Amino acid sequence: LPPEQVVAQFDFSGASRDTYWLVMQPAEVMLCLTDPGYEINLLVNADLACFFKLWLGQIDYEDALNTGQIQVDGLPRLVREFPNWFAWSLAAPAVREARRAS
Repeated sequence: LPPEQVVAQFDFSGASRDTYWLVMQPAEVMLCLTDPGYEINLLVNADLACFFKLWLGQIDYEDALNTGQIQVDGLPRLVREFPNWFAWSLAAPAVREARRAS
């Protein structure tokens, strides 16, 4: 994570529409179910099923962006760094490798 606080708003669509916020600092990450009142640095719009497939490694981040299944808006530096801030599924490397092999 960057040294400064970053607030990401996640707007999920799909079976239901839900919004969550992550308030991220290098030493702490807080999940908020209501607007924490901070300036939003990143806005992530995604279909929840698509985001789960991304987390699991069934689709690639760039493919999800290019097809519009996931949209990330904000400062270019933060948008670029965004996919590196998360612990993807422990199964994701094996799932990605199986996809490449088939």
